[in-house]
Amino acid sequence: MGVKLNMTVNELALFKKNTDAIGTNRGFLYQYLKTLNSWVRNFIEEKEVVIYCETDDDIKELDLINAITRFTQVKCYSTAFSIKSEDIQKSIFNFFILYAEYGCDYSGEFYFITNSSVNKSSELLEKWSQTKGAIDEKLLEEIVPVIRGILIDHFSKTKESFVKRYKEMINTRKEKISENEKLNEKIVLEIEQIENKKRMVLDQYDKAIAFVDQEDILIDFIGKIKWQFDNISAEASIEELKKENLELVSKIKGLECVPNLMVGRLLTEVFHKSSEKLVEHRTLSNELIIRIIKESEEEIYQKADGILIGIYNRFDSIEEKIQILIERENEDKDKKIEEMEKFFLPEFHESKIQSLVEKGEKENQSNLEKKINNIGLGNDERTLVGMVTKARCTYLLYLDQLRLEGLVREYQVLKSLENSVRRLCFKAVRKNEKESDFNPHDFWIDFEDVLYELSKDFEIKFDIKIDEGIVFAQMYQIAAECPLRWHKE
Repeated sequence: MGVKLNMTVNELALFKKNTDAIGTNRGFLYQYLKTLNSWVRNFIEEKEVVIYCETDDDIKELDLINAITRFTQVKCYSTAFSIKSEDIQKSIFNFFILYAEYGCDYSGEFYFITNSSVNKSSELLEKWSQTKGAIDEKLLEEIVPVIRGILIDHFSKTKESFVKRYKEMINTRKEKISENEKLNEKIVLEIEQIENKKRMVLDQYDKAIAFVDQEDILIDFIGKIKWQFDNISAEASIEELKKENLELVSKIKGLECVPNLMVGRLLTEVFHKSSEKLVEHRTLSNELIIRIIKESEEEIYQKADGILIGIYNRFDSIEEKIQILIERENEDKDKKIEEMEKFFLPEFHESKIQSLVEKGEKENQSNLEKKINNIGLGNDERTLVGMVTKARCTYLLYLDQLRLEGLVREYQVLKSLENSVRRLCFKAVRKNEKESDFNPHDFWIDFEDVLYELSKDFEIKFDIKIDEGIVFAQMYQIAAECPLRWHKE
């Protein structure tokens, strides 16, 4: 019988981190191959387990019959880990939040799986990884204070971040207090609401620390963590997984198409499920495999993602790719800049843009059109809606393309630029709120100039060329998500 967790489901929710992020390099393929491995293995062994992709952790497996929830963090690294590694500590913290959240209803299991190894200097992690969960009392005495320290440190940093943000919000509102009594009443009310939120954070922090201080809780939690360090290179681990998955798929009864094609089809399904916006759509089940098996060979071929399979079949090491880039740069630097360092939005077929709007961007699209409608453009409104919709959706499809093709640097440059655009948008909103004679048409023209200058600064910083359409597309996407508006509320 497990330890009774005396925390409510939501008491640690404040400290829960968003792990719904899709990898941008070799790691994403490793993670998807691991997910595929678990999915097919459960099917062959006739285990009634539902897998949730990119939910709470990289892989979440829910065994309803045995009331077990298994969370797996997957890492494909070229360096060794220690107990002080950031990824190890973040995983432990996230595991603990999930332990508190699910512990009352399910028996939780937490797995950290990596191709890499334990750093030679980390004796504690090495000893812990060798126990496979059966930890003796002496080792527990070493582990408990270390884990308590990691958890308290992460809770404290999260609390401090929230408190700092709330203090800044309060100070901003205090600066707005004037002789206008009606306005002041609203500001005072807002300050009280923020103060309440700050007190709630401090209260939840105290409860979290009290929870961490319970020895039996920590011992139970530590016993549920399993470490798997395969101690092989990233390239070798991917090749082994590909081979193992092919062998597993070959064992599926009733399989009519060639196993290689089915691997591609199932891997595509893993990728698409991992990308779904709604959690309930991210599931992989035995029933889904059965439905896929019943597809015709032509259907399977059509539904298998060509780009993903291309990466799967021709996946070079990151180190090799970097070496190739260095050699090219030494051979002809000017040609490299000319061919590789320009950022322009590519053209996508109208059907792809429409599909993106209908399947995952309906809410954002509605929000964006409402904001454009409030500008008051009259007959020009329809034209503008069409233009900004195409721009922002093209940008989102471009980001997905960079992820799929493993173009990590290009992706990171664009996301860095997007973050800068986002900061300017928030700053503009705060400024517009103070303007009594705010004019949306003037703002539109002026703000485009501000974004253009930002793109020029990035060109100098990264020695690249950025088409101005990219920063405008980023602005449209940010406006669709909420923070920016071109009209006065």
